[in-house]
Amino acid sequence: MLKYLLSFILLITAIPTFAQQNTVPIEIDVPPAFEGGSQALAKYLQRNIRYPIKAKIFDVQGQVFLQFFVEKTGEVKEVKVIRGIGYGCDEEAVRVLTASPKWQPALKDDQPVKTSVTLPIKFTLASSGTNSIVYNIDDTYYLNTEGAQVAATLEEKMIQVDTLNPQQALEQHHLKVRKHLIIVKTKE
Repeated sequence: MLKYLLSFILLITAIPTFAQQNTVPIEIDVPPAFEGGSQALAKYLQRNIRYPIKAKIFDVQGQVFLQFFVEKTGEVKEVKVIRGIGYGCDEEAVRVLTASPKWQPALKDDQPVKTSVTLPIKFTLASSGTNSIVYNIDDTYYLNTEGAQVAATLEEKMIQVDTLNPQQALEQHHLKVRKHLIIVKTKE
């Protein structure tokens, strides 16, 4: 099973909002913070982010930059991707941050203020030590590789092996591959 690592950096700017939706950057006394601090945020992200299957298949890694507001109440609102990596990672980062528990709001003169926050979330797949990667999706193993070595390790469980060219992979599974998509159907 592949494991993934997530890391983040928190960039904060304060933007109080007014009735006419005008915004003016101000200096804040205390920045917003995830309840429990940055280590708690890292744990929250690691527990809740599910590495998208499509990103695993295509070995997509990188940073998704999110921008959002921490309201005066601590609620996370208006989460949007300002730079993404695609393959489901952008949507997953937005989903998890939108579901985030309340933050501690920023303070200016001991009063909570609405604050804009930029948060990069890094999606990294742990290396398996080989160039061949197997993914089990609904009891079907997908290999985005030329795959003979890995397929051989599954030989006892294999029922059927199909090799699709890039056009077939796109038409049948809506997946873009450079060389081949090998589908290994197993007994389990």
